[in-house]
Amino acid sequence: PGNERYYSVRLGAAEVFVIDSDEALRNATDMSAQKAWLETALKASTAAWQVVVFHHPPYSSSSTHGSSVAMRWPFASWGADLVLNGHDHTYERLSTGGLTYVVNGLGGAGRYAFGTPLAESQFRYNANWGALKLVSSATSLVATFVSLGGTVQDTFTIGTPPAVPGSFAK
Repeated sequence: PGNERYYSVRLGAAEVFVIDSDEALRNATDMSAQKAWLETALKASTAAWQVVVFHHPPYSSSSTHGSSVAMRWPFASWGADLVLNGHDHTYERLSTGGLTYVVNGLGGAGRYAFGTPLAESQFRYNANWGALKLVSSATSLVATFVSLGGTVQDTFTIGTPPAVPGSFAK
């Protein structure tokens, strides 16, 4: 909304909503303003997919920072399809309330260890650095985490998986 700290951008079939969890966690008034903006923006989105991005993960099994419980906003009921975070230098995919959360802090800084896995945790990786690739279409959002060296460590699809070349529909 013109403040350059939280905003949305349309990228193909997805709309990405970026919020500032640093300021939200420091300032209750700012948190309320961001929540109100995000709820309104998500509900108004006409994109096929709504992806929310911010720094502090609501859910994380990392032994270093772990979960930022104050950031457990009702993203799913507002229309989000995926929540992406960093902060912990691990890769973890979690699911709760029908919504997928991904922590990806393996961009190059020192890697963190995992503590006791959260019940919501579906996949954890911290053996090497890597990147998450998202591909959106009108019917699916496909995410692939690739570690340094090109090895696919995790992949998941939200929506209808794309057809595999050479396969036949029944």
